[in-house]
Amino acid sequence: TARKPSDQKQNHQTQEPPKASKPKKPVDKTTTNTKAKSAGSGGKKETVSNEKREMFDHSVLNQILEMQSENSNLIDRMLDLFESHGTEAMLGLIKTFNDGDHNALKKAAHALKSMSLNIGASELAGICTLIETKAHENVDLGEIEDLKTPLQQAFKATRKEIPEIRKLYKKAA
Repeated sequence: TARKPSDQKQNHQTQEPPKASKPKKPVDKTTTNTKAKSAGSGGKKETVSNEKREMFDHSVLNQILEMQSENSNLIDRMLDLFESHGTEAMLGLIKTFNDGDHNALKKAAHALKSMSLNIGASELAGICTLIETKAHENVDLGEIEDLKTPLQQAFKATRKEIPEIRKLYKKAA
């Protein structure tokens, strides 16, 4: 069966040639299966993750891995920076929720979003983006406050997953 050009392009983008000098790259755990919903839903398909929701975008981490030199572990250094500055940024963001200042909230969300994107912490960055956008649009603070719990949960889950990310991307000896 011949493939459509769009199928070939998509397949080409997801496959990376192996690099002998770099450690094996972690498998992207976000692959999905489709299965039919219950009969009451009209047989529509839903996407179900094979594993828990990923907190990290492995394509970002793989790009960092490609940039590092033979004598450094750039991922470890970036994760160290996130661990040391991310907590402070998170505390600052939580404080701005209490202050009720849209501009301060926007700036604090932007700072944590940037730190998160640098290490591929996509779930956390996504929530920060929502907060930043809503603060920029001067959305009612009560509505923005609804994002506080998901923000805290995503931050906690991101921090919890960092040791595993370190193991996955440990430089080959």
